[in-house]
Amino acid sequence: MLSGVVDRYAGFSLAKRIVCFISGGLLLALICWLLLGIAYCIPVEWMQKNLSESADILSAESLYPASHLTAHGQFDNYTVALMLNEAAQAGGNPFLDALQGPFSTNADLYPHEALSTLVQGGEQALETGFIERYWHGYLLVLKPLLIFMNLKQIRILFQLIFAILLCLLTMMLYRRFHKVGAAIALSFVFAFTLFDSWEGVITLPIFFSFAISIAASLWACCTRTKAWRLFVGLAFVGAMTVYFDYLDNPLLTLCLPLLIILTRVVLFLQDDHEAPPTKAKRCMMKNLLSAAVVCCIGWLIGYALFWGMKWVLVDVITGSDVLIRALDQAAFRVGATYADDYGTSPLGAIKGNVGVSGGVLYYLIVLIAVAAIGWCLLAVRLRRLGETENSFPMLFLR
Repeated sequence: MLSGVVDRYAGFSLAKRIVCFISGGLLLALICWLLLGIAYCIPVEWMQKNLSESADILSAESLYPASHLTAHGQFDNYTVALMLNEAAQAGGNPFLDALQGPFSTNADLYPHEALSTLVQGGEQALETGFIERYWHGYLLVLKPLLIFMNLKQIRILFQLIFAILLCLLTMMLYRRFHKVGAAIALSFVFAFTLFDSWEGVITLPIFFSFAISIAASLWACCTRTKAWRLFVGLAFVGAMTVYFDYLDNPLLTLCLPLLIILTRVVLFLQDDHEAPPTKAKRCMMKNLLSAAVVCCIGWLIGYALFWGMKWVLVDVITGSDVLIRALDQAAFRVGATYADDYGTSPLGAIKGNVGVSGGVLYYLIVLIAVAAIGWCLLAVRLRRLGETENSFPMLFLR
């Protein structure tokens, strides 16, 4: 049904498409706000037992416990404690809380200590703060789960969901692309394992970007590669990334489905045996670049527009100046402005991230070099065999 609506909009004029796109975004924002407000209606008393157990788990683990598998890895229990703190809020207007993102805080307490104080009934020692610039859509999942599970059980469930999604993606890739799909699936599994994703997804804020990226990849395997469909689909993925993700791995939700879409474009054009080689090569490069640009622009617009809708919605409903504060935060986080205690830049941030990656980055560089050499050797082999017209490795070596 939804795909039919998207295809129908494809026949509209550009102005009508823009109006429909913005109207659809506003409708989606209102629906997301409504759903989150309903989640805030869940009584905290139903979650009290599991919240208390989860607070004890975090207190025993500390804020940044070391990874079990990698020397440089750490779990982000700081953000997890903040998410559980938000899930434990009650007593206010649920739909207003869905916009403001209230949490309990104390300047003398770490987040897991504030959470323990809150679940033990020490609200008098805490103040209420607000994180209005985020959507906090993860609470739509976290609050119902806390009725039945504590933090450790939720972690196991998230690992299981991640494994199921990855298995489904592997089967879908093989079904759609056969040997090429199997190779892509193996590369995904290897990459997830290389960066310790199996352990990383048990950190609550990280799980959602991984889950969205795999779900988007499943969609990319099935959808038609029409420009308007790709644009709208990736815009929706970008919006859902903003809604559920706590700003951990947002680009993952673009890169994985984009890789599959570009593979589909290449394989589709390889089936055109009637086109002359030179024309086929030009057509392939043009279509690849067009698909990449459409997908990236669609994702970025959906991502930025859904951020902006939250800020405008909060300003309109509460009269807060969150839009100005959110823009200041965005400028600071990309290194365009500086705080008193921080002196960095976009390049400095990149260097810092590379530094804490340990040996993983160097292994990745070696793997890319090996893959490039293998690609060239395979292309040479295919050229000797005369299979140069429609072979995937010859794409950039003709």
